[in-house]
Amino acid sequence: MAQGARTLLYKEVLNRLETESPGTKHMFYWGFLEKHRKTATSVSMLDKDRATLHPCSLCGQPTTAETCSYCKLMARAKVSTSL
Repeated sequence: MAQGARTLLYKEVLNRLETESPGTKHMFYWGFLEKHRKTATSVSMLDKDRATLHPCSLCGQPTTAETCSYCKLMARAKVSTSL
């Protein structure tokens, strides 16, 4: 919500459109949801929930990857501080 942020401009434009043509925001939102539904991958949430967990190769915490996200983040932080 910082002054000059693009999101404020977009909000203002959508509000002006809604004033001139009631229902525009509604149609925009439902159109967005429909487009997302059509382009979403065929992998369901149930399939994602069934991912196999195994221990992280560095810390041993459960992860679906070879290395957990935390260890990847820490490795990136160490690399950026050593530059």
